[in-house]
Amino acid sequence: MKNEVLNDYVFHYSPYRDQWAAVHRDYYLDYFNGVYDNVVFNESINSLTSFIVKKWHSQQKSEQ
Repeated sequence: MKNEVLNDYVFHYSPYRDQWAAVHRDYYLDYFNGVYDNVVFNESINSLTSFIVKKWHSQQKSEQ
């Protein structure tokens, strides 16, 4: 199931920036403390989820 990787991420919408943020659960405390090193931003939640799934699939292929 290709979308299982999304369970490892926290998604947060900021109405002030009009953007979605996606951060891996390992770094979500940093994100909520203002550290954005491991965060991906986009106006579209669909673009964020597609990016994460594609990135995960490419990592899986490179590990084989």
